[in-house]
Amino acid sequence: MHRAAARGRDKAVKLLVSKKVKVDGRDKCGYTPLHLAAMHDEADAMRALLEAGADAEIKDALGYAAAHFCSDRLWAKLMDERDRGRTNTGRK
Repeated sequence: MHRAAARGRDKAVKLLVSKKVKVDGRDKCGYTPLHLAAMHDEADAMRALLEAGADAEIKDALGYAAAHFCSDRLWAKLMDERDRGRTNTGRK
């Protein structure tokens, strides 16, 4: 899941979700797939993860949520979608 998210493979993310792979699993640095997708500004992967219920508030080992790594422009776009009712997440 982490590799698919980091590479922006939203279809692979969706397939893994359908196979019940955890969307909020952590790697050794505490990163979730959403953290990695955000680091690479992979909007489609982020969207797929958020729609699958990924928790945008989970913090990595250093205390950063995925939104910290995402460009402001991309985050604003995702929040606009959320406000339209397509994605459930928040940013603090």
